[in-house]
Order: sequence, then structure tokens, then C-alpha cells
Amino acid sequence: MTLTNGHTMNGRQRYIYQRSPILVNGFDILFDRTLQLFHSLKFSSSGNGRLTASASHLCNADSYLSEYELAGEHRFYVQHTVRGPQKDYVVLTTYFRVV
Repeated sequence: MTLTNGHTMNGRQRYIYQRSPILVNGFDILFDRTLQLFHSLKFSSSGNGRLTASASHLCNADSYLSEYELAGEHRFYVQHTVRGPQKDYVVLTTYFRVV
């Protein structure tokens, strides 16, 4: 990852995605190592053929507000807005399937 000031850093996080046992047509995102719940998502139509969902997660004093957008079969977006005593950043990630 390269920050706007040119500083580069490495990071890694693995997740498990599974059908939610509580939300109808929803799914849960768990941290791979601990199996702790990160987000429960239920998508709704945004009116333009895309599906969107939002969720939040509190990690100690840091707040993660996340927006998810499914844009067809081969692409989705995730935006995490992170705020905390020493954190103040936004991460936008685009996932796509190479066909």
C-alpha cells in the first residue's frame, strides 16, 4: 500500500465469508485467525442494478465504518473509513474476477 505522502507499507488480513445464520439472504465476515465476527451484511438494491450494504465494527478505540457495493458478477467494492485516537484514514478496495 502506498500512502498519499509516498510512504509504503505491507499489510495482510484474511477473512472467512459464510451465509449468515441470522440474516435471511445475508452473510457474515469473520476474521480467519480468531473466527471473531467482523461484519454481518444484508444487501439491498441501490436502484441502478447494484447491491449495497453497510456495517460497522469497533476494535478497541478504533471505529471501522464500511460500505460494500456489488457491481455485477465480476466486481465489488469495499470502503473502510477508520477513525480512532491514532487512526484517521479511508481504504477503498476494488475486487474483480479475471475472466
